[in-house]
Amino acid sequence: MLRTLATTFQEGRLVASAARILSRRPLHSSRPYYDNLPSITPDKPLSEGEKKPRKRKTPADKPAKKEPAEKATKKKASKPVVKSVLQENRLIKDLNETERPGQTITVDDVEKYRNIELTPDPSSPDYPQQFKRRLQALEKAFNGDQLHDILKLYGIQQSLSKRTKRHCASLILETWGWVRPDGQVEKIEKVFPLKPSETFLIMMHHNNQVSQWINSREVRVKLQREPLLFNARGPRPLVEDIDAHLSAIQRDVMSSTFKIPINATLSSPQLQAISRSCGTYIESVSPSEVSISYLKSQPVALGRTQRSLLATAYNDTTAPQPSLYYHTGGEASSVEEPLFSLLPCAPAPTHADSKGNYPTYRLERVNNPVGSMDETTPVGVGESLASLHDLDSTKFDFHEWLHQLKESSGTKLIIEASPGHVLLKPVDSVPFTTVSPIEGELTIQRAIDWLREAKHEHSFHPFVPKSAFGFQTLASKSFQRLIYSQVTPPSSHPDFEEHPSPKTILRCLIGANEPTDEGSPNGLALSIEDSPAQFVVQCEAGVTSSLDVLIPERESDLRFTAFAVAPLPLGQYPVDLQEYARKLRDASQVAWKAREDEVAVPTGVNPPLSVYLDGKQYVLTSATNVRMGRRQSATHITSPFELVTETTVDMENIGSPSTSCRISCDPDFTGIQWDRFLRNCDWLTRTGVAKNSAPLFEEDFTGGL
Repeated sequence: MLRTLATTFQEGRLVASAARILSRRPLHSSRPYYDNLPSITPDKPLSEGEKKPRKRKTPADKPAKKEPAEKATKKKASKPVVKSVLQENRLIKDLNETERPGQTITVDDVEKYRNIELTPDPSSPDYPQQFKRRLQALEKAFNGDQLHDILKLYGIQQSLSKRTKRHCASLILETWGWVRPDGQVEKIEKVFPLKPSETFLIMMHHNNQVSQWINSREVRVKLQREPLLFNARGPRPLVEDIDAHLSAIQRDVMSSTFKIPINATLSSPQLQAISRSCGTYIESVSPSEVSISYLKSQPVALGRTQRSLLATAYNDTTAPQPSLYYHTGGEASSVEEPLFSLLPCAPAPTHADSKGNYPTYRLERVNNPVGSMDETTPVGVGESLASLHDLDSTKFDFHEWLHQLKESSGTKLIIEASPGHVLLKPVDSVPFTTVSPIEGELTIQRAIDWLREAKHEHSFHPFVPKSAFGFQTLASKSFQRLIYSQVTPPSSHPDFEEHPSPKTILRCLIGANEPTDEGSPNGLALSIEDSPAQFVVQCEAGVTSSLDVLIPERESDLRFTAFAVAPLPLGQYPVDLQEYARKLRDASQVAWKAREDEVAVPTGVNPPLSVYLDGKQYVLTSATNVRMGRRQSATHITSPFELVTETTVDMENIGSPSTSCRISCDPDFTGIQWDRFLRNCDWLTRTGVAKNSAPLFEEDFTGGL
């Protein structure tokens, strides 16, 4: 419509101009110049040669000077501009410029000015000229409002005080990868308000990215504590990249409230330790309720945090701490006086509960310990690992403890021993030190007295001796192990007043097993599509008890664990566990079909946090994926010597495996079997670590399975 009106206007203007030109009177040479003056007629003709008498003029004869009449000004008519047909292209261009603001600009209209075949190279000497040509092309093609609309199409935010055509065009070029040449880079500063949970998750999961920003010379970042702000200043592209990164993290943060089903209150150090190990931010809402902030892209962290909170609350309120006992070399002859040390020791790096700025100590002999290459103290004939003492120097009867445990359960009993190190840590938060807390020469009695008076907590860190990896592997399998502990502890037995108290557990093993000649395994068997294997669930119920033995004269300490459990009838399997096993089976089938995961037990499905058995509540206190191997050696004193190695991995944290080994005694052990078991324990304590310094574990976790 607009084009038609303009064309009609042009044609009418040309016709009117021609009519005005033709209607004007043309100038002619025969026309008198003063044709508007009256003609002069003489009264008397003068003869030729006759002269008129001359009269001198006086001032009076001079005529009065007349004021010049004001000339009437007449506006000259402007000459018409006659447009030829050759100017049609310019008119069309003007029409396009007139029509463009009313059109809808699309990305395709802008992308045609982008040469994707030419890759920007800021280091090229021709780059400034190339950038200038593209900048001028955008400035000529679009006006200011159109460039502002284009910025919205690309999602570019820019200050209203800098809405110039050149500024908008340069932002579009930066989006295409054409950054401003050196000396023309625009620097901006931006402040990002953060929450404590967002700051923690950024530093926990994106620490490498933050380190790159800090070490960058082009951008300056700063974290302000009060109020909590993240400040970035530098070139616009880099600051906007930080903005996009932080905004994506903020959108990824989720929160969930978790109520602990145990009447327990966790301290701030405990919440901080769980927060660091699980990678989530925990805030206390009430004595038994917490708020968990995690990343939506890592939902498994929520399940790990809930299980850690539940296990910690249970261990603090219900679960008995393994009792600590110590063992010495007996009455063996000594070439020199034994000397001991109590120094800070580096725990196993795979155990997150021992991280922090708190020292952990280990008591060990420093001059020629038993089992070392420079051993000078022979082992006494009457020495036995079954001769133990508690911190009050009261002798502990090993056989009586096992007998009482078996009598209280009424089921078969299995005793296991695992090598490791007993590490001592202070109850209260103390500064980390690198010196011994006991001054002067240290004897075993002084160390035991200090342990009894200081009331330090202890933790056990298992490992596998390097020589065990050279044993012959008899069998191996992978499965998931869930251990549920009864919330209400069993009534105290008078026989256990001076011995470690047992705890009631429900142990569940889930894994994929191939059919064997012996038939299907006991438990709940779930079929797997297109596979002869079955998903098998086995549950056992009973009691268990543990004790840690500190052996300062040896290279390794020991943990003894006794199990008195029996298989649970299939009809008594908790419904929640059966449903969980079916979800695992379905997830395994999807993974196997896609050939993305060949692990027997997939991750991503969280087990139930609590179940009920016989009307009693059991809470989940341990959930691990286990790779177990049974190994045998015929070169040791008790041939054949068998031990079981395990690599346990938290179900949602495959980056922190823990390797351990154990030896066990037959259910109905005799005197000969018990003596063989103690001899094997003696071998484990001799070959723990092949060095005299404090255990650092770098060589104990090598080899793998």
